[in-house]
Amino acid sequence: DLPLEDLAHRLEEGETAVVVGAAAAGAAFFLAAHEADVVVVAESVPAVDAIEARAAQEALASRIQALVVMLGEWFPDVVPALAVLDPRIRDDG
Repeated sequence: DLPLEDLAHRLEEGETAVVVGAAAAGAAFFLAAHEADVVVVAESVPAVDAIEARAAQEALASRIQALVVMLGEWFPDVVPALAVLDPRIRDDG
């Protein structure tokens, strides 16, 4: 088993996973395919457009919400049961 696969199976109905950073979007698709609700935050419109397009292609659009967010400025009002972070995202402030 992969660590993310194990965590995906622990999520209960109604719980939400948050994926931070477009480079970690693969985790969002994996979690959504395992019936998790996922909020993806990315810092650019093209990244969010690509995530939404792929989610639609894979019939996962109903489970994935992608948002453009300036990290450090605002974050969606969500209490995640699981968070997946792109390790390249960091706060230099």
